[in-house]
Amino acid sequence: MNQKITSILLCLVMILSMMTVSVPVYAAPVASTALTVSADKTTASPGDTITYTITMGAVSDLGSIQMVLDIPAGLTYVSGSGSLAAGLKAKLGFDDISFTENAATGRCIINGAASAADYASTADTVIATFRCTVNADATGVQELGLTELEFVSCQTFEEITSNFSVVKAAVTVSGATPPVTAFTVSFAANGGTGTMADVTDVPAGAYTLPACKFMPPDSKRFIGWATTASGTATAAGGTITVSDNVTLYAIWEEIPTTHPEKPAVSVTGTYTYSGSRQTVTVAGFDSATMQISGNTGTNAGKYTASITSKSGRWADGTSAPVTVEWTIQRKAITPTIRVSGTYTYTGTPVIPTFTVEDGGKVLSSAEYSRSITDNDAIGTGRITVSDKAGGNYEIATTSQTFDIGAPTPPPTVYTSTQLKVTADKTTAAAGDVITFTITMGPVSDLGSIQMRLKLPAGLTVVPGSCVLDAGLQATLGFDDISFAEPAGGDPVITGIASATDYRSDTDTVIATFRCKVKAGVAGELKAELTDLEFFSVDFTERTERFSVLPATVTVAATPLTEALVPVTDLTGKVYTGAVQEPAFGGALVRGTDYDVTYTLGAAGIGSLDGGKPLGAGVYTVTVAGKGGYSGSFTKELTIGKADPAYTLPAGITGDKGKALSTSTALPAGWSWMDGTEIMGVEGAHAFKARFTPSDTANYNTIENIDVTVTVAEHVHADANHDHICDVCHAVISSCADADHDHKCDVCGKTLSECADDNKDHKCDLCGKTLSECADNNKDHKCDLCGKTLSECADENKDHKCDLCGKTLSECADENKDHKCDLCGKTLSECADNNKDHKCDLCGKTLSECADENKDHKCDLCGKILSECADNNKDHKCDLCGKTLSECADNNKDHKCDLCGKTLSECADNNKDHKCDLCGKTLSECADENKDHKCDLCGKTLSECADDNKDHKCDLCGKTLSECADENKDHKCDLCGKTLSECADENKDHKCDLCGKTLSECADNNKDHKCDICGKTLSECADNNKDHKCDLCGKTLSECADNNKDHKCDLCGKTLSECADENKDHKCDLCGKTLSECADDNKDHKCDLCGKTLSECADNNKDHKCDLCGKTLSECADDNKDHKCDLCGKTLSECADENKDHKCDLCGKTLSECADNNKDHKCDLCGKTLSECADENKDHKCDLCGKTLSECADDNKDHKCDLCGKTLSECADENKDHKCDLCGKILSECADNNKDHKCDLCGKTLSECADNNKDHKCDLCGKTLSECADENKDHKCDLCGKTLSECADENKDHKCDLCGKTLSECADNNKDHKCDLCGKTLSECADENKDHKCDLCGKTLSECADDNKDHKCDLCGKTLSECADNSKDHKCDLCGKTLSECADDNKDHKCDLCGKTLSECADNNKDHKCDLCGKTLSDCADENKDHKCDLCGKTLSECADENKDHKCDLCGKTLSECADNNQDHKCDLCGKTLSECADNNQDHKCDLCGKTLSECADENKDHKCDLCGKTLSECADDNKDHKCDLCGKTLSECADENKDHKCDLCGKTLSECADENKDHKCDLCGKTLSECADDNKDHKCDLCGKTLSECADNNKDHKCDLCGKTLSECADNNKDHKCDLCGKTLSECADNNKDHKCDLCGKTLSECADNNKDHKCDLCGKTLSECADENKDHKCDLCGKTLSECADENKDHKCDLCGKTLSECADNNKDHKCDLCGKTLSECADENKDHKCDVCGKQLTDHTGGTATCKEKAVCTVCGQAYGELTAHTYKTEWTKDGEQHWHECAVCKDRRDGTAHTFEWKTDREATVTEEGAKHEECTVCGYQKPAVTIDKLAPTITEGENSRWNKGSENGLTFRSNAAYADFVEVLVDGNVISSDNYDKREGSIIIELKAGYLGTLSEGEHTITIRSGSGDATISFHVGAQIASPSTGTACVLAWIILGIIALGAGAMAVVLVTRKRNAT
Repeated sequence: MNQKITSILLCLVMILSMMTVSVPVYAAPVASTALTVSADKTTASPGDTITYTITMGAVSDLGSIQMVLDIPAGLTYVSGSGSLAAGLKAKLGFDDISFTENAATGRCIINGAASAADYASTADTVIATFRCTVNADATGVQELGLTELEFVSCQTFEEITSNFSVVKAAVTVSGATPPVTAFTVSFAANGGTGTMADVTDVPAGAYTLPACKFMPPDSKRFIGWATTASGTATAAGGTITVSDNVTLYAIWEEIPTTHPEKPAVSVTGTYTYSGSRQTVTVAGFDSATMQISGNTGTNAGKYTASITSKSGRWADGTSAPVTVEWTIQRKAITPTIRVSGTYTYTGTPVIPTFTVEDGGKVLSSAEYSRSITDNDAIGTGRITVSDKAGGNYEIATTSQTFDIGAPTPPPTVYTSTQLKVTADKTTAAAGDVITFTITMGPVSDLGSIQMRLKLPAGLTVVPGSCVLDAGLQATLGFDDISFAEPAGGDPVITGIASATDYRSDTDTVIATFRCKVKAGVAGELKAELTDLEFFSVDFTERTERFSVLPATVTVAATPLTEALVPVTDLTGKVYTGAVQEPAFGGALVRGTDYDVTYTLGAAGIGSLDGGKPLGAGVYTVTVAGKGGYSGSFTKELTIGKADPAYTLPAGITGDKGKALSTSTALPAGWSWMDGTEIMGVEGAHAFKARFTPSDTANYNTIENIDVTVTVAEHVHADANHDHICDVCHAVISSCADADHDHKCDVCGKTLSECADDNKDHKCDLCGKTLSECADNNKDHKCDLCGKTLSECADENKDHKCDLCGKTLSECADENKDHKCDLCGKTLSECADNNKDHKCDLCGKTLSECADENKDHKCDLCGKILSECADNNKDHKCDLCGKTLSECADNNKDHKCDLCGKTLSECADNNKDHKCDLCGKTLSECADENKDHKCDLCGKTLSECADDNKDHKCDLCGKTLSECADENKDHKCDLCGKTLSECADENKDHKCDLCGKTLSECADNNKDHKCDICGKTLSECADNNKDHKCDLCGKTLSECADNNKDHKCDLCGKTLSECADENKDHKCDLCGKTLSECADDNKDHKCDLCGKTLSECADNNKDHKCDLCGKTLSECADDNKDHKCDLCGKTLSECADENKDHKCDLCGKTLSECADNNKDHKCDLCGKTLSECADENKDHKCDLCGKTLSECADDNKDHKCDLCGKTLSECADENKDHKCDLCGKILSECADNNKDHKCDLCGKTLSECADNNKDHKCDLCGKTLSECADENKDHKCDLCGKTLSECADENKDHKCDLCGKTLSECADNNKDHKCDLCGKTLSECADENKDHKCDLCGKTLSECADDNKDHKCDLCGKTLSECADNSKDHKCDLCGKTLSECADDNKDHKCDLCGKTLSECADNNKDHKCDLCGKTLSDCADENKDHKCDLCGKTLSECADENKDHKCDLCGKTLSECADNNQDHKCDLCGKTLSECADNNQDHKCDLCGKTLSECADENKDHKCDLCGKTLSECADDNKDHKCDLCGKTLSECADENKDHKCDLCGKTLSECADENKDHKCDLCGKTLSECADDNKDHKCDLCGKTLSECADNNKDHKCDLCGKTLSECADNNKDHKCDLCGKTLSECADNNKDHKCDLCGKTLSECADNNKDHKCDLCGKTLSECADENKDHKCDLCGKTLSECADENKDHKCDLCGKTLSECADNNKDHKCDLCGKTLSECADENKDHKCDVCGKQLTDHTGGTATCKEKAVCTVCGQAYGELTAHTYKTEWTKDGEQHWHECAVCKDRRDGTAHTFEWKTDREATVTEEGAKHEECTVCGYQKPAVTIDKLAPTITEGENSRWNKGSENGLTFRSNAAYADFVEVLVDGNVISSDNYDKREGSIIIELKAGYLGTLSEGEHTITIRSGSGDATISFHVGAQIASPSTGTACVLAWIILGIIALGAGAMAVVLVTRKRNAT
C-alpha cells in the first residue's frame, strides 16, 4: 500500500515538475485588426429579426477591450439578446468581460480586461452575438457597426485603439411604409356659402389659421375656426397643431340687433408681477354685448384694455373703442444669492458662479446689476446685487460673501532633464577601447523609459559591455528595466514603472558601456542617445522634457596608401568632350576618406574642366587622404586625341577646266589634298579632301575624304546680272577693281600685285605662296608650334606665349626661352620641368608655397607676403604696421607703444590695451589716438578736461566741480536752478511767459520779443504785457480776439476775416471792397444793370430777368445770356434780333422753314425731317435704308455697293446689277454676296479662282492650267504621277516606306519622321534606317531593348524604368535625378547641408542635427527645421541665428526684451507687459485709456481722431491739433466743430470752400485757386488775363481782332466768325487769323493773288490760266490733266515703269536704269533691255524676290511683279477673342478653322472656411479664360474629435478641433446649450476646444453633441460619455499560480520523503 502511495506521489511530483506555466510572450505586432459585424441576412422587411455576430481579426497585444453597438435608427435592439461567445473569457485570458444593456440610454456595451498577459491570435475570434428587429418605418440600407472603441495593451500600457477598424454589417430593408410627414387641411362653410380651396403638404406641427373666405349666413359673422361644427372657435391668425388630415369648420355668431350704451369703465384691484398671466377686472364691461382685448399680461408694465360693441357701434352711434389703462407692478424682493463651487486665488481676480433667486426661482441677469469686490486676493470675496431699471422685480440691494482659498503649491516639476553621456578619455587612437557612462539629471515624473545608443560610424560596441547601474531597478521602482544588445542593431535601454512615477532632485547613473575605435577613423566622435521615449505612469508623454549631452572623443588619422585606394583605367582613353577620370578601387569612399586632384603633366598638354581631366594630354593624379586618413600619392593619366565628327561639304561647284584651289570654295576646316587638280569633266565628281578640326589639340586631322564637286561651264553673271569673278566666284563689283583685277582677300591688293601666275598669294612673312605656308583659310602656319598665326600669334604675327599670354618678343630671350616675370631669369634657370618657379625663400615650387598670384604664403599668419610683409620679407605687424623686427621681442610678442610692456602683459586676448583709468580696453574707452573718451560728452579727455581730468564746462568754461552740482548738472546764472530744470536739451533757458527758449523769444538783453509786431514788450505793451493796438490805441485784450485779430466795428468779425490789407471791408458777394462795389449806403451795385441790388434783384441777390421775370440763375447761363427753351443754347447763339430761333439746317428762322411743331420741312419729299430723316437730319434712302450722304452721289443717284457706279449706269430697271462676266443679272449668276458662282466647283470665284478667273487648285494653290493634266487630275510634285495614281482619296501621298500617307509619317520636306524621336530619318538614323541613340551614339539595335528603351549602364534597367524624360537616372531616395541630387560618385547630396549622406546622416539616411546630435526625425519637423523646446515651434519660426528664442511681440530675442520670468519689457514705459498692457499684450494708452492698437499707429504714436495722423504730426505739446491750413491750433482758428474759419468771408470752410479748403468763387463756382489771381481777380478762361483787364462791365470779353465783344463777333464757343466764308476762324484760318485755302491748305496770303485767284504751285500762274474748270492742272508734257497722268504729288507717271518721273528719269526725262543708274539711252538697247557692262549680253528674264500669299515676287532687276501668290501660312497656335478662336495666316491675317469657344470650369483656388475661392471658365481648345468668379467660403466643420469617448473617472478632458479661424470664435454649446468658458480651454490651431474633465463628469452617460460656434457658422459633432472602467490587473494571478504550484510540489516531495523513511524504518 505504501509503495502504491509513494508511486502515486512520485508520479504527481514528476507531472508537476514537467508542467510549465505559460509566460507572457510578446507576439509579432499586428498593424491592423478588423472588427467585423456580420448579419445572418442581407435583405429584410419591416418586422423581421436579424441576428448579428461580432468577430475580431488577428491581434497581437490585447489587454483590455471596450466597444459600443452603433445601431442605426431603422433597427431596434432585442432586449436580452446579447450574449458573449462561449468560453470567450477563458480564451482571451480576461479577468472579466461583459455584454451589458443600459436600459436608461439603450446603449449596449462590451467591456473586458486581461489579468496578466496580452491576448494574441492569428485567427479570427468570435466575440458576441445579438439580435435586432427592423422598425416599421425603416427603409434603404441599414448599417450596424461599433463605436467608442477603447483597446489597451496591459504589458506596455499603450493605447492601441488606432490599430482597430470596424467593418459594418449592411442590410437592405424593402417594403416599408414611409411615415406620413405632410397633411391636408380642408375647410367647411358650416352654414355659410362659397368655397375655400384645400391646403395641401402642410407639415406636422403648428398651423396658422387663415382668414375666412366664406360668405356668412344672414345676421351672422365669423368668429373663428373649430375642428367640429360646434366646437370652440379659435380666431384667424391663431394656431392649431396638425398631426393628421383635418377639416376646419367656420364658426358663426349672431350679430346683435341692439347697440349697448357706451360704458364708463375703470380698473378694479391692483396687480403685481407673479410670473403667471393675469387678467384685469374692468368695471363697466358687459361680456354679453361687448368684446374686450388688451386685458391680459404677464410682465410688469403698463397695458391698455380696449372695449368694443359686439354690434359694431354704441348706442350713441359711435364705434370707437373705450380704453382704460392698467398696470402690473414690479415685485419688490430681497433676493437670495446662491454661490456654487469653490475658488482658489491664482493671481487674477476670481469671478464666482452664482445665481440670484426669488424663493428658488432663478432671476435673469437682466433684472439686476452686480458687482464683485475683494476678489483679487486670498480671503473673502463679496457679491453685491442691486436693482436695475425695468424688469419684473424691484430688488433690494443684497450682498453675499464667498471664500477664496490659497492654491496648493505643486511639487517641483522638472521641465528639462538632461541625459549625459561621458567618456573615460577625450583622445584615442584606432583600436582603443573607451568606457562611457550614461547619467540622468533631476527628474519629476518618470514612469517608463526608452533610449537607444547613437554611435558614430567609427565606434563599435564591445559585446557584453552594456551594463545597467547596480540596483537601478530598485532605485527607479521599475517592474522591469533592461539594457539589450540586439544583433545588428544599436543597444537600447527600456524600463517600465510599477505604480508610481520616479522623481529625483539629483543625478542618477543609468548604465555604462564600452566601445572600440575602428581603423581609418579620425576627428571628433560623438556618442549620444536617440529614439528617446519617456512617459509618466498615466501614459502622458514626457519625451520633450529630455535632452542629450553627448560625449566627444578625438581620434587621430590613418596614413593613406596606394594599397587602400588602387587606381586603374589610366590609359587607353581618347578625348570625348566630357570629363574622364580613372577608376578608384578599394573599400574607402571618395569624398569621405580621400579627395582626388588633377594637374597637367610635365609637357603641359591637356585641359581641366572643373578641376577634372577634359582635353587630350597627360595628367598627374593626386590622391590625398581626408577624414580618417592622411597623406597622399600620385599616378599618371593619359587621354589621346579623338577623330572629329564632320559634315561633308555640300553644294560645292567648280568651273570646268580650272584647278580645285582656284575655282572651288570649301567650308572652314576643309582643304584639298591636291589643290592643283584640274576639273576636266562636267557633272558631279568626287575629289580627295582633308578635314582639319578647329580644335587640333583634342582632335586628329582626317585625310582622303571624298567630297563631291559639281563641275560646270563658267557662269558669267548672277541673278542681278553682275559678272561673276572666275577667281572667287563672287560678283566682280564686290571682289575686283575698276579694271576687273581681283582684289586679294588677304592683303587687299590686286592679284597682279600680290600673287603668282596661278593666283596664289605670296606670303609677306616667308615669301612662299599661301598654298605652301598657310592653311585653307589663308592662315600662316607657325614654324614654332605648328598652329596657325590666328591661333598662336597677335595681330603683328608675334607668337603668343602659352605661359603668360604675351608675345615672345616681350617675354622670351633670343632662344625663345621664357623670361621669368618674378626673377628675370629664364625658366630653364629658375623653374622645374613643369615650369613651376622655385621659391628663393624656401626652395619649394610656387605651386607648393605660394598662391595663384605667385605670392609666397606666410608661415606665421597664413596670408601672402605681399599682404603681411615688407620688401625684405619681414612680417608686418597687423597692429602697428611696422615689421616684427622693429615692434616685437624675440618671441614675436608685440611691444606696447603706450606702456612699453608686451601685449601679453598689458592687453587682452584681442591685443586691446587695458586702460589704467577705468579698467576697460582702449577700444571701449578711448579714441583711435588712445585718448580716453569722456563718458559725459563723448569727447576725449585731452579735449574736454583739465590736467586733473576735471571736465571743462562747454557753457561757461569752468570745470564741473566749480559750475555744476554733484550730478554734473550746470547751475543757471539767471535763476539759480540747474539747467535740467530751467532749460531745454540745448541748454537754452525756457521763457516763463511763452514756454519757448530765450534764443527764440527774446533779444540779447533777454527782453521778450512781441510775436505780433516784433518789438520787445518794453516797447509795444503795457505793464501787463498787453499789446497796444496801432489802430485804435486800446490794448488787444480790449479791441481784438484771442488771436490778436482786430474786431470789425461793421460786422463784428475780425479784420483778417472781413477786410483787405488796407482794412477796407470786403464784400461777401463779389469779393471787392465796399469802396469799389457799393454806394454810400453800402448797397451793392449790380454789374449788369448798374442799379443797386435792392432795386434789380431778389432777396437772394439774384438779378431778375427783364424777358421772363425769372431770376438769371433760373433762365440764363453763367454769362447772363438767356437760355433758349427749344435748344438749350443762349439766344445770342440760336435766335435773330427778333428772338426768332434760327434753323441750324437751312439758316432760316423756324417761322419760315418749319411747321407749327418746329419740325423742319424736307426740301426733297415735303415731309418733316422727323418723318424722312435720321437724328442727324440726313434723308433716309428708301432703297437701302441708309442716309443719302452714305449711299448716293451729289445727284442723289444711288451708288452701287459692288462696282461704285450709280444704279442708272450698272443695273437694270429693277435695280438688279448686270454681271460683267456673263452678262446675266447677279440674281441669276451670283450668290447673295454678288460673288459669281463657279461652274466647276459650285463655289464663288472669290473662293476658287485667281484674278484671271483661273480655278485655283485646293492642294497647291496654283491654277489648274499649271498643276493638272487635261483631266484636271493634279500632278504630284514628288513622283510625277497624278494623285489618282500615288495618293489616297484625301490627295495625301502614300509613303513607300511605311504605307502611311506623308501627312502621317513625314515632315514638310517629305522626310520620313521617326516614330521614336520625332526627327526625320535623315537626322536620326544611319544608312540602314537604324535609329542612332542620342545618348551613346550607337544604334538602338546595339544599346536598347526590343522596345527601343535604352539600357542604363548604372543599374541595368531600361531608362523608362530608372530615369526621367531627360534620361537622367532617378535617385531611389529623393526621386530627383542624380545630376540634381548626387556627386560624381553617385553619393546623394544632402539638401540641407550640401554634404553627401555618407558624411551627414546615419545608416537610415536620417540627417544628424548639428544642434542636439539627434537625427532630424527625432528633433525637427517635416521641413527639417529644429523644434524649439520652449514653444514647440521650429527654430526658423521662433529663434535667431544664435538659437535665441525670438519674442513674438517685438522680434528681439528673449535675452534682450524680457525679464527673468520671460515677461516682456515694454519699450514704451519700461514696465513689463503684465503691468502696462491688457491680456492681448496691447499697451494701455495713458491719454484715452484704450489700447495702443486702438488709438495709436505702429510707432505707438496716438492717432488723432480728426485727421488720422499721429499727435506728433498734427498737434502741439498740449495735444492741441495744429491746423494744416494756417499752422495755428484749432482752438485758435476754428469753431467749436473744428471747422476752420475763412479769412476771406468769415464763414467756415465747410460753408464757403471745397473739400480741399479752396474758396469757391461766387461768379463761376470754381475755386479761387482755379479761377482767380493772387488779388482774387477772376482770370479769364480765354486770354488768361483778369476780367478787370479783358472784359467790359458786363464781363463780356472784348475781341482783340475787331474790338467788339465776343457776344457780337463770335459764336457760343467764343470763336470769331470769318467775314469771308461765314465759318469761325478755328475752322477757316490759321493761328494768325489768315484764311486757309480750301485747295492747298495754305493761307491766302501765301497761295493767292490780290484777286484771291489761287497761284499754281507748279507753274506759278493762277488756276484760271493753267487749269481746267475743275482746277485740275493741264500737263505740259502730254496735254492731259494731272489727275489723269500724275500722282497725288503732281509728279508725272512714267508709262514705262509706272513710277513718277522724279523717281525714274533725269532732268531730260530720260528714264534712269534701276540696275546701273545710267539712262536707258546709255545702258540699254532699242528694246529697253539692259546691256551687261562686263560681257555685253542682255538681261531679259525676271529673277529674285519672294512671293507671299499677299504679293507676288518682285524682280530684283526690273522691279516688276511676276509669278503667282503662295499658299497661306497658318499659325499652329490659336488666335482668339472673347467669342471664338481661329488659325490665322502669319502673313495676311486670313482666318480658318474659326469656331466658338467650348468652355469648362477650372478651379483657381479652393474655397476654405476662412477664405473665398475662385474659379474661371476656360476654353478646352485654345485655353482662352473668362474672368474669375468667386466661390463662397465653406461652412466650418469639426475636423478632430468626432465620436470621441470619455469615461467617467478619467482625469483628461476631450479635445475637439474646428477648422474655422481662431479670431472668429464665439462660444461653445453642448447638447444645444451654451456652456461657460470655465468648462473648457481654448487655443489656436485653428480653434481647439478641450472640454475639462470636471465638466464632462457632470454629463450623463450616453451620446452628447458639441457645437463650436464661430463667425463663419456652427460646427457640430457627437461624443460619448461612458461609465468608469476598472484598471486591468498587472500579473497577480500569474504570481499566485506559481505560488500554489510551488506549495503542491513541496508538499508532495515532503510526503514522499516521509513514506520512504517509514518504509526503511519498517525494514
